[in-house]
Formats: sequence, structure tokens, C-alpha cells
Amino acid sequence: MVCELCQKPALLLCTGCRCAYYCCDDHQKTAWAAVHSKVCRLVGALGSARDFCTLEERRLRDETVRQQKVRIMQMSLVCGTRHIYSDRPGLTLPAAKQALAMAAEVYGAASVELVRPFLMLATACVMLGELSSAEGYLSQGEWTLIYSKSEDHALRSQLFWGWGRMLTARRDWLPAKWCFAETVHHSSEAFGPQDVRCTLGYFWLAETLLRLDKLDICASLFREIVTIWHQFFYAGSCSEEAPRRLDDTEVIEALHVLTAVRKAFSAPDSPSRSQTASSRMGLHTSSGGRHQWWRNEENAACVVRLDVILNRLRNYSPGLELPQVLMR
Repeated sequence: MVCELCQKPALLLCTGCRCAYYCCDDHQKTAWAAVHSKVCRLVGALGSARDFCTLEERRLRDETVRQQKVRIMQMSLVCGTRHIYSDRPGLTLPAAKQALAMAAEVYGAASVELVRPFLMLATACVMLGELSSAEGYLSQGEWTLIYSKSEDHALRSQLFWGWGRMLTARRDWLPAKWCFAETVHHSSEAFGPQDVRCTLGYFWLAETLLRLDKLDICASLFREIVTIWHQFFYAGSCSEEAPRRLDDTEVIEALHVLTAVRKAFSAPDSPSRSQTASSRMGLHTSSGGRHQWWRNEENAACVVRLDVILNRLRNYSPGLELPQVLMR
């Protein structure tokens, strides 16, 4: 048996699921805080699935096991996303590895379903300053996309976003700008330019332009993000078509983006490209003192809209555990 975290020989067994092994108490505690507390029961159910007697029982058992593994993968991705936006990349790694293992078992080692866990691992490594490891995970995700011959614009958007995040950590602003522009392009191809799933790309493109001192374009992109989210929640009231239901990771990502935009618009003056980010995820909120136009009526109206939208998002999924930093 090997440790779930470090793959070293392990003898310490989780008494809940009786499936997960660890090499030491510290690794067991880390895994429990990262993801295992959420999936322990499901993992235990995988190990206790009863033997089959007939072909029909075997088919039903295999389908049940598959559904449980998919559920574990989805819960692990939600846990990893929450840890990212709580600035806890060390806890993101076990969650992403759990998601990667389940995705490989369900869909195969070369499936495009592995791309999201690879990107989550890369993001955690960027936040930890382990850029060579991040580059390795991004390359694995890119190879998976190429090998599968997938032309999925949504996955390509996520992959360009991952490369852009790594380049911003290296302070290579111009290549990062290109990656985030490609993120916006592919997400627009997949969902349409006014879809809320494009706003993460808009946000990081604006953040990069802020570093390049393109403050007018940055402010315009921030306002576009607010407009898209306002239309998502309120334009549907004038339409017969119900708005698409957001999943848990989208809610957490949206809260992060919109909280950062609100802090930027609430700053005494425009943010400065020379400021220090308020977190490793890149929240630029301090005062630059050079462009007084940043606080104008248009931006003030965005703040009012943002307060309403943020309140809607915080109450969107009552059972979802949100990072404390996004509740303020």
C-alpha cells in the first residue's frame, strides 16, 4: 500500500472508508482537510461494493461504481477550487490528485476529462511558486488535448488560461496578455461573448493590461464583466428561457472575480501597475493616485450592481461551503 499524498509505502489506514492509506499522521490530516472528509463515505462505498451473481447484477454494480467515481471527481474539483480561492494551494494538490485519479479510472488515461485536474494542479503549483511543476502539468494537459484530437473550445480556453497564469507568475506580461486573449477567444467561440463563462478570461486579460498600464481598457473590461453578470441574473426575467444553472465551481470563481472587480472600483483612485497583489490569485485593489477618472459615475453604478449580484451569488447554492474571503 502507498500513501495517498506522496506515494511512499504506507500502513496508516483511514478507519472511515478503510480504503485510503497514509505514511504518517500529518499526511492523513492534510488529506482530510483537503478533500477526504468530503468523499470518505463515497470511497468506502467503492471498496464495499458486493460481488455480483448475474450479468445484470454485474452491469448494475459497474454503473453504480462509475457514478460514484464521477461524483468523487466532481466533489474533489469543487474542494480544489475552494482551496484555490481561499489561498490554500497546499490543500488544492490532494484534491486535484484525487480528481485526476477518478477521471483516469472512469474515462481513461488519455481522456479530455483529465485536463481540468491537470490545470488545477498547475494553478496550485503556480501559487506555490513551483513553476517548473506547473509547466509540466500544463504540458500534460495540452498533450491530452492534442492526443484526443479534441476541438473543444471550452477546454482550449481553460488551457490558455493556465498558461497565462504561469506567465503572469513569471511576469511575462505580453505573452500572458496573448494567452488571456486566446482564453477569451475560445470561450467566446464555445459559449458566445456575452456568456458568464467568458468573464474569467475578461478578468485576467484586464489584470494583465493593468500591469501594462492600459487602465482605460482595464476599466472597460471590468464594466463588461459586471454587465454580463447583471444580464445573466436579470435579463432572464424578460425572457421565456430560464437562465442556465451554475455549478459550484462557477459560483466560487464568479465570486472571486466580482469581489476583485468591486474592490478595484471602490479604490480611492485607479489601481497602479506597480502595486503589490493582495493575494497570490491577483487582487489589485490598492490606490495608485494617478488617474482620478477611475471613480466616475459609470464605475460607481457598477459598484451598486455588483453588491446586488454578489448577494445573489452568495445565496445561490445554500449548501455550498464558500471561502470566508468571498463572504465579505
